[in-house]
Amino acid sequence: MLPYGDDQFEAVRALFAASLTELEVPGDAVDALTAALCADRDKAVAARAAEEAVARAAEASSRENQAETKKNDAPATQSIRVNVDLLENLMTMVSELVLSRNQLLQMVRQYEDSEETDTSMRVP
Repeated sequence: MLPYGDDQFEAVRALFAASLTELEVPGDAVDALTAALCADRDKAVAARAAEEAVARAAEASSRENQAETKKNDAPATQSIRVNVDLLENLMTMVSELVLSRNQLLQMVRQYEDSEETDTSMRVP
């Protein structure tokens, strides 16, 4: 699914909310921002599932096409027409998902680093 689990995401979300609270961000804004963070994760999960479904469908289609080509023993050329707006929208959504994923991964790394620092400070 995603490169991080539910526990890691929940830890990042809690750290994010605590950081906003520490910065004296109003509670409504904290709730809205953490909800947006969760929505971004939900989008990433849905996008990853869609990517996997498309990959499986493309693989199945490729196998079918290879079987059909073998039947005909003639080289086949294939093409597909796709609306440019649809491609642009898809590319925009993928780039947003990549950016969101990178932000979450950076937050996870910072959280993990801060835990290591806290632990090392407690060791006598």
